[in-house]
Amino acid sequence: MFSLLSVSRSLMISLAVISTISIASAAFFPFSGTSGLAHILGSFFNTSVGNGGTVSFDRAGSTAALDMNNLTGQFYLETVGWATFSPGAQIIAPASGRANDMWTVIGTANSVNAGQIDLSGVKYDPVNKKLVGYGINNGVGKVPFGIAWTALIGSITSTGVSTAFEGRVKVLGNIGSNTVFDTYYTLGSRFNASLFNDTLNSIRKKVALLTRNIPISLYNATFTTAIPLTNKLFYINTGSTVNTLTYRPSDFPTATIDSLIIIGGDLIIDTDISTLYARPKGIIVLKNDAGVGGNIIIKWTVKKIESSIFTEWTLYSGDDKSTLYNDNTVKITSLPEAQLYIHGTLISRNTIWGAIQWASGTCVYGETSCSYVQAIRYDFNYFRSYNKLVSSNLAFRDNSLDAYSLIIELDPRIATTPPPGF
Repeated sequence: MFSLLSVSRSLMISLAVISTISIASAAFFPFSGTSGLAHILGSFFNTSVGNGGTVSFDRAGSTAALDMNNLTGQFYLETVGWATFSPGAQIIAPASGRANDMWTVIGTANSVNAGQIDLSGVKYDPVNKKLVGYGINNGVGKVPFGIAWTALIGSITSTGVSTAFEGRVKVLGNIGSNTVFDTYYTLGSRFNASLFNDTLNSIRKKVALLTRNIPISLYNATFTTAIPLTNKLFYINTGSTVNTLTYRPSDFPTATIDSLIIIGGDLIIDTDISTLYARPKGIIVLKNDAGVGGNIIIKWTVKKIESSIFTEWTLYSGDDKSTLYNDNTVKITSLPEAQLYIHGTLISRNTIWGAIQWASGTCVYGETSCSYVQAIRYDFNYFRSYNKLVSSNLAFRDNSLDAYSLIIELDPRIATTPPPGF
């Protein structure tokens, strides 16, 4: 029996923390530019503009500036005139320790004609040295300092590489003897080649025993039939061209089939994998002797996977292997907006925050070279985004983990009754 007692083994990453950049306050500098769209007559809270119209830092008399951490001076609102940052309005460094992540804005501003403006929906972008997001005023609605409302309030969609990508992955279990793992504080967790290879060899040995002397009719080699062998369903391709299986809920899991094992193929999961069965379920995807296969691709439509997963290569986010959602820096600005919850274990060649802005990036074992852009496709921080204000985007059982787009929760049954092959 091979048991995975911790999510540490499941993710196959070590806690080598890449040194963080010290965060220092900015010196004094004035804001400039105009943000938002011109006022639309009759618009209010239910629009992306609001009655505030544009916000200008360029109008004659504007003195708005950042003085160390403090927001000071006045700026001009198109519809209600001058507003001034109140005492106590300031920027707060991100808990992540990453200098290029968005800073939190606290406090208020005060409009002479419209009253207090709440700045809790505003962020500070240290890369471009500007404010982004919306303030809110009870009289005029949204006061636009930059990007769209939902991109900051309840959303973790980035406006650029490594901008506002905090708290993306949550692991409920045990990693490297730490009972808490959180990408707010644990940066640059890397793929561990030796640990993965030990696990790979163990699983390959078990799968070899399971498939020894089985008739070819049980290979389901065309990936179109689904003839099980007792509590296992095999798809075995011995050729040099990869076969791709699109997940079929009617085939797995069932009351009798506990493991889906693919050799020489890739698996596309395009719908939820849910189970109410007493025994835990498992998915194993391996390369064949020709070196093809071993990948799992998860489409944006999937929110929940109740199964342990071992993939010899990588867990990808995309429609298929050639159409990934995160293989360049443009695509990651519009990642699929749905939380993904995996209940089981996860063993794959991926990283958590391996794609870091101030280095070339961390790719997985087996890559001969690695660039920052290449590293993004392996990094779970760039797997999904979501808007927590849209209830249909949530996948976890409650709202306690709204800050995370990918949640991996250990299924303790894997230690006592592992599916065949694990």
